[in-house]
Amino acid sequence: MKKVLTFITMFALLWMTASCIQEPEIPDVPDNPDPEKPDPEKPDPEPTDKEMTFNASFEALPDGSQIEWAKGAQILLFDGSAVQTLSNTAESGAMATFTATVPKNASAYFAFSPADDQVTITANSAAFKLDAAQSTSAMIAMPAVAKSTGSTLMFRQVLATIAFSVDIDGADKVVFNANGANIAGDVTVDYSGEDPVVTGTVDEITVTGPFEKGKTYSFAMIPAAIE
Repeated sequence: MKKVLTFITMFALLWMTASCIQEPEIPDVPDNPDPEKPDPEKPDPEPTDKEMTFNASFEALPDGSQIEWAKGAQILLFDGSAVQTLSNTAESGAMATFTATVPKNASAYFAFSPADDQVTITANSAAFKLDAAQSTSAMIAMPAVAKSTGSTLMFRQVLATIAFSVDIDGADKVVFNANGANIAGDVTVDYSGEDPVVTGTVDEITVTGPFEKGKTYSFAMIPAAIE
């Protein structure tokens, strides 16, 4: 009987001890303990972009003449991560102004004029098409490229304009070639070096008339010695 009573007493003591243990209450702590004091302001995140204003001009032509920009003229700009189309905000003249939002760490730029959705550009190259079949009635916008590590863009034309005339009556087309050199077709401009290097895929150009004897006409081609 003593053992039984001892066991019952111990069991009762354990039950009483357990019933006396209570979980402590954790008071709610407001986000801002002092309602009279505003929460500290979080710093604004660092900007990831920057605004750049480019001043652009064309390299003088061999005859010394200067190409002028039209107000609203558009170029393509590769800023290291994407290609964007920019418009000249300056008045017509020898100097153009283009403003762009570029990545903060951008340090090199490649540009192509005029903007065209058929043109592709990368960090230092451009690709476009120059028709091997040209006519006297269609003007070709002369493409130019520029590269820079700052805000100045100096555009250099990559095609040549060739003037010619016919000395016979009744001609309806004239064919030009350059001793097998490719002067048209799919054109690639590599500007990774000091000067643009231009290559094509077609070795002759046909210009269709009508022509008048003695009148001057022109066409565009990759620079080369023609026949």
